[in-house]
Amino acid sequence: MKRVIMATILVLMISLPLYAGNKEECEQWCRSNPGCEKCSELVGCGSGYKSMKHFRGPGKNWHACQKTAFREAGEENQKSCEEYCKQSWTDCGKCSDKLGCGQGWLQIRTFTGPGKNWYACRESSWTVHSRYNRNDCKEWCEKNPNCEKCSDTKGCGIGYEWIAHFDQREVAAERWYACRNKNRKLDPPINKATCEAYCTQPWKWCICTDKPTCPSGYKLSGDRFLEWRGCIETSKKIVSDNNRDECKEWCEKNENCAKCSSFRGCGIGYTALKEFGMIHKWFSCKKR
Repeated sequence: MKRVIMATILVLMISLPLYAGNKEECEQWCRSNPGCEKCSELVGCGSGYKSMKHFRGPGKNWHACQKTAFREAGEENQKSCEEYCKQSWTDCGKCSDKLGCGQGWLQIRTFTGPGKNWYACRESSWTVHSRYNRNDCKEWCEKNPNCEKCSDTKGCGIGYEWIAHFDQREVAAERWYACRNKNRKLDPPINKATCEAYCTQPWKWCICTDKPTCPSGYKLSGDRFLEWRGCIETSKKIVSDNNRDECKEWCEKNENCAKCSSFRGCGIGYTALKEFGMIHKWFSCKKR
């Protein structure tokens, strides 16, 4: 048994230098030949390469490799794309060899040729505004002691609950949630003041209420601040308010106009002069 072990060790000791010898010889040759890119144990050198010379002395064979014409042309396409991204006035964010640029990106230009195609990409509106939502959440979270983290998972995960969410309602994007630890005692204040601060953000057309329902013309936004909730204007109220403001502006410039009303007949003792809006109309009124 001892003889077998000794023989194995001897074979290994002999073969290792031979194995290394082919590799070293290949690398030395490669350094002195400009077309050689690398040495490889693979006969064909792998994808994008082809063998130039073989080193087949005792031990493991090694092969000197050069780039294929397809790979070289593809790298030129990549280089052209990267130059375009550096110099272009467009908001090019990266270059990709994936058609369509992948999730969250939009393809804006293609670089084709004999080699692999490359594509100039910019971030999609979804990605940009999702990042805005995340940043808004983080900024809000830093100012509120009850907030421990921000998450794009509704419910915030095991052991947490969300206390506010962030989404820009005029565009489609991923919603982010400010989260608190359920097991941690609440630090006041977070209720009304926090809700009102949240409602002042430019895209939040909302008011705060501690009631289970919102006032007329508003609906629950889903933004929750413990017992306080944010209420956003309904589309009906927004349209109606715009029509009312138009009516008031017109009425101020016309002597016959006594008031504006959302009632078609303007009420007892009045007659409608002019209507404003296609739906949820308002009417300018004069006295009979």
